[in-house]
Amino acid sequence: MALARSLFLMASTNLPASQIYDTGVLRSADAAVIAANDQALVQGLALFETLMAIRGRAFAVSEHLERLGKGARRFGLTPPGEDLLRGAISTVIRANALEDHPRTRVRVTLTAGPGDRRLAPDAAAQRLLIEASPAPEYPEIAHLITVPYCRNDRGALVGLKTINYAENALAAAAARRAGADEALFPNTRDQLCEATWANVFVYLQGRVLTPPLESGCLPGVTREIVIRLARELGIAMIESDLAMDTLGEIEGAFLTSTLRGLQGVGSINGRAMPLVPCPPFAELRHAYGLCLASGV
Repeated sequence: MALARSLFLMASTNLPASQIYDTGVLRSADAAVIAANDQALVQGLALFETLMAIRGRAFAVSEHLERLGKGARRFGLTPPGEDLLRGAISTVIRANALEDHPRTRVRVTLTAGPGDRRLAPDAAAQRLLIEASPAPEYPEIAHLITVPYCRNDRGALVGLKTINYAENALAAAAARRAGADEALFPNTRDQLCEATWANVFVYLQGRVLTPPLESGCLPGVTREIVIRLARELGIAMIESDLAMDTLGEIEGAFLTSTLRGLQGVGSINGRAMPLVPCPPFAELRHAYGLCLASGV
């Protein structure tokens, strides 16, 4: 049991959180225990979402719940209702005295619960875990490398935000060893897919390009908001395949994720970007900041 608890705590956060929501109960994080036969541990049958809360108000809850629901249906799980999720998030934020904090990281984890791994998940056994902690800070500019292994754009988990993040962790470790901040994955067709913890946008010939969902990339919530904002602002942006061997031609790039928002890219594999950040970056980041502040 102690090992299972440690696995849960390591998987969920590197920051201390004194109180968590555990399937209807508010309890100390130190008391959280995942059963050894929870299918999250046995088969990796668990999903998660990371949300940002600004002064206690969670952003884009509906969008995150929609993605969680897609994964839950694929796994045979039942996602929480939106009212329940919003209430639980607010409860955890208040319990950790973060309602006035400028930026709070909220993690929602849905596990299949304990059961026989040969059988379908039991809805009554599911675990819904929610934690809140101060959001980490990211540098203004990230430096990237590419890695030799790829995303499987034809795999069963494409488009799902599951807890199966060992591949991401290994790629991130490779980036750190190389003195970089993030790693870029190709897909099986040697096209640009995504970064370890973020979606990627590149600037080429006066346009912003981002890999389409068919590339195997995660359908990031921030990614979708940025695409919508670009259209509203009249910024030339398309979803397009990009061969990895053309990365040397791009003029600029930026990353998007819930916790970093929009982050400029300074270099890829040691090659400095000619435009840092790319021309539309400031306008898009400003518009995204307004969305965060307004909660829309």
